[in-house]
Amino acid sequence: MVYFSKFFAFKPVEKVASVLCALSYPIFLVHHYIYTEIFRRISLSALSPFQNYLLFFICIAIVLIVSKMLDYINSGVLHDVGNLFSTKDKIPSHEEGKP
Repeated sequence: MVYFSKFFAFKPVEKVASVLCALSYPIFLVHHYIYTEIFRRISLSALSPFQNYLLFFICIAIVLIVSKMLDYINSGVLHDVGNLFSTKDKIPSHEEGKP
């Protein structure tokens, strides 16, 4: 991968790669569940090849959207949990306690 990365050192490619890298774990977490739910409701044998490809790209879009939402929620939860354990605002320093 490192060898091939020098051939794709363009800003748009780097931007897409950085987004996909940031979302790789959320994508891993949600993709099987989403695919299972979609394929449980839709019979692939009843679809034409074009419809199968269209469904594939729709699934990718749904996975990306849900992954981004999961990443956003996770970031918010981690921020709030970090604030719970932050002692900067809860305990006055020695300098603040003096009259």
